[in-house]
Amino acid sequence: DDDDDDDDLEAKHLMVPLVSSNMSSNDNEFRIRKRNNCDDNTNYNMTSPKGGGGATTTGNGHFLQHEKREKLKQCCSHAMEIQKNVLRNTITVMNFLARVLFWASVVVMVIGVVWYSKELALHGTDAHLIAWFSAGAFVILGFPISIYGILMHLTNYYQPNIQCYVVRILWMVPIYSIESWLCLRFHEFAIYIETLRDCYESFVLYCFLQFLIEVLGGEESLIMMLKDKSPTRGVHYVPLNWFMKPWVMGQPVSTIDPVTNQRSVLWTSPFFKYCKLGCLQYVLLKFVSAVFVMGLEHFNLYKEGDFTVRGGYLYICILTNLSQCWALYCLVFFYYATKNELGPIRPVGK
Repeated sequence: DDDDDDDDLEAKHLMVPLVSSNMSSNDNEFRIRKRNNCDDNTNYNMTSPKGGGGATTTGNGHFLQHEKREKLKQCCSHAMEIQKNVLRNTITVMNFLARVLFWASVVVMVIGVVWYSKELALHGTDAHLIAWFSAGAFVILGFPISIYGILMHLTNYYQPNIQCYVVRILWMVPIYSIESWLCLRFHEFAIYIETLRDCYESFVLYCFLQFLIEVLGGEESLIMMLKDKSPTRGVHYVPLNWFMKPWVMGQPVSTIDPVTNQRSVLWTSPFFKYCKLGCLQYVLLKFVSAVFVMGLEHFNLYKEGDFTVRGGYLYICILTNLSQCWALYCLVFFYYATKNELGPIRPVGK
């Protein structure tokens, strides 16, 4: 009996590992099948358009986002390359124009000095030519100085949004001086030359306002800066404050995107709008008045210097002076609202 019991124990010991090994193999097979079923379900959800209740799978969404990021990076890099090429080509063109302008000014200077010296030797004693000769001397002195400033900006054209207005303002010196000098010499054409000169003068006034705007960072940055200003900056000076309301520094405007139908808030500045229109109206009025002046002068109805009610000089003079005063007022009003930010460039002297 004892021997039989020992044999049964050995048989049980032998069977336990076999059973356990069979159980472990069954568990492994069950786990493998379960994993395969999960993989099949995952693949089905990723490939099926209605997998997961009709929602887009996470893996597919990550892939699309990555593709969009790559396209956005390519677009940004392409835009930066275009901007660099435009800036490089602009600088090259400006350097070429600077050389052409330099040599043209040298040739004009040489011809002008020779011709001026000849005229001075032949007609220097005539009374009506003394002013013309003295003005010519100052034109010869001022022309190279202004051209030098223009050339320096064109050869270092690294801030085109600001320097373009500076160059337009600097052209005022040679244009104004040469046209005034020609008016002293050719009296019969003086009215036409003065009209063109005054038109450019009004354009320079508007360019100066645009120069201040670009120095302050552009229109959008300027509007965001003005909205934080005190409302007292928009109060007019005496006597205009008696009949004019203060100009609002900043005003929010609600807009709706037509594509997404989302409401957003944009900031505007009535103060900035009125100052800009105040300077621009002088440019437009000066151009229109120049056309009327040339037409009236052709029919001998302008009567320059005569304040008779039958001539056009009186009415055009009143309109242009009022328009110019208003433009200068808007420019000064704009400066006093932004004088702290414009302090580094000292615009009063300019």
